[in-house]
Amino acid sequence: MDEPEKAVKAIYRAISARKKKAVITRRWAFLVPWMRIAPEWLVAKILGKA
Repeated sequence: MDEPEKAVKAIYRAISARKKKAVITRRWAFLVPWMRIAPEWLVAKILGKA
């Protein structure tokens, strides 16, 4: 399945479940818990926004 199709299905499921936040791809699902506990400046540096 193409990446955009996966994203659309994940977004639809999140909206249907009335979730406030949703992780679209599995690779991000692995990183999100770490990003939530990491300091904001560290996450920005890792993502290249600093």
